[in-house]
Amino acid sequence: MEYMAAHYGTTIVTARVRKPRDKASVEKAVDLAYKSIYAPLRDQTFHSLEQLNAAVRKQLDLLNAQPFKVKSGSRKQWFEADEKPVLKELPSSAYLIRKVTQSKVQRNYHVILGEDRHQYSVPYTLIGKRLKIIYTTDTVEVYDNLLRVALHKRSYRKNHYTTIAQHMPANHKQVTQQRGWDDEYFLR
Repeated sequence: MEYMAAHYGTTIVTARVRKPRDKASVEKAVDLAYKSIYAPLRDQTFHSLEQLNAAVRKQLDLLNAQPFKVKSGSRKQWFEADEKPVLKELPSSAYLIRKVTQSKVQRNYHVILGEDRHQYSVPYTLIGKRLKIIYTTDTVEVYDNLLRVALHKRSYRKNHYTTIAQHMPANHKQVTQQRGWDDEYFLR
């Protein structure tokens, strides 16, 4: 939640505990939305998501245009007057859901992303440390406290390794060079 809030430049406030004064108003809003939007559509058949979305949008517009019973105006008028002027633009990039886990650096200087059973390299000096892994559908970031120590493109190949040469100790680099297993070797 904190990453999503940071992406959109907002704060997420949880409902109050022990004396939930927010619950009734939320449940009332859900009930009103159900009765005003979904109930009128219950006997209709839709053959595409676009048709359904158009029908829901129409019912939502009707609900928002309805005048209040107790106070003056409508939901739409209150939104346009109070909220719309202070809205910020959405970020240009879409939010990617981030998952967080931890992993101990193995003796082979890799951490395991358990969800995929894939191993990603980190600097060999971190062997034995417990590191934080933050990953999306595209990337895997590894942190030692607040310092990012590795960034990898995510791979979904089970039981495989993604290794960056700079993470290797000197003797491992020499062995790899002696074998000739580098990028050019595989391209040849």
